[in-house]
Amino acid sequence: MRLIAGETTSDVVRVFRLPALAKGDVLLFPQLGESTTPSPHRLRISPLTSILEVEPNDRRLADALAREIPAALNGVIENPNDVDIFRLRAEPGQMLNVRVFASEYGSPLDSVVELTDAQGELLTSNDDAELHDSRLRVVVPDDGEFFLRITDHLRRGGRDYVYRVEIEPPKKRLDLTIPQLSRHRQEGQVIAVPRGNRVASLVAIRRQGFDSAVTLDAEHLPPGLRFRTSPVEPGSHLARILWEADVDSPFTGSLVDLRGTARLEDHCVTGSLEHTVPLVTGPPRESVYRELHVDRLAVAITDKAPFQLDVAVPALPAVRDGQLELQVSVTREEGFDEPIEVRLLSPPTWIEEPEVLVIGLLPKS
Repeated sequence: MRLIAGETTSDVVRVFRLPALAKGDVLLFPQLGESTTPSPHRLRISPLTSILEVEPNDRRLADALAREIPAALNGVIENPNDVDIFRLRAEPGQMLNVRVFASEYGSPLDSVVELTDAQGELLTSNDDAELHDSRLRVVVPDDGEFFLRITDHLRRGGRDYVYRVEIEPPKKRLDLTIPQLSRHRQEGQVIAVPRGNRVASLVAIRRQGFDSAVTLDAEHLPPGLRFRTSPVEPGSHLARILWEADVDSPFTGSLVDLRGTARLEDHCVTGSLEHTVPLVTGPPRESVYRELHVDRLAVAITDKAPFQLDVAVPALPAVRDGQLELQVSVTREEGFDEPIEVRLLSPPTWIEEPEVLVIGLLPKS
């Protein structure tokens, strides 16, 4: 790997050994002399064929080599007003996803991408999708050929204005993540279950290319902990999980693998946890300055809680424009008299969420 240096220093070449089963992003911490970079360099791992730009490629040339898609295009917008153009070939009528990886990986490039047919007619274009990286979808023209044009939005350039454009058909994909319930708290990011008690949590389901029911399973649970949930029906995007710990469970914890499975007509789509935890945020607009990417959920069994909540199952369902009272009973340990905050974890969208209820001790007669 060549690390591009600033104006006063030279580039550095380093060799890294990647994990055998690496995929997606790999974080590298290059060593420079006796020091190690404080922030990681993100390296993208992909099974797509990589194609490097060949200069000159700033004009749409009919005799340019047509590159077969799916593939990943790699290049540099080296100078101000530079434009890179690739001639591409794919199956006519095929739908393709086009995604730029640049700003997300530290490149100063603010990409603009245009796709045209062989006659130069614009098929589609995109400036920003996520951060300053372009993302778009295109249907391949009838003759199977099209051109991709990429440049910088402000017409800037430099040897560090690197980019990667991945082009491939849409894939059915299933991801699990932890919804952020509060901006300023890490609630739900770690599950702590008291002995002999239970804790409820949420997992967000993200489907791509399908809308079937999803079932969840958990592996590597701590001893004495049980995991209960129901299938996430089509159209729904939240899984509600109940974690229950035995009274005599050992004080321990583990990193739990959450797995989701959707059964389609001809195959199954599986997915796992891919979650980003914001660690440091600030202005403007709660920007994330430091984050952590995790693929497992931290779950621990803690000491017995001084109280337990029980909800009586309603005898009748909620009716339209009506009200439904829930009876919540509290069992307290002797000597525990602190108020208890009670709220619904995730009520259905068609129910007006009640205010937070605080249960205190009844006044003594």
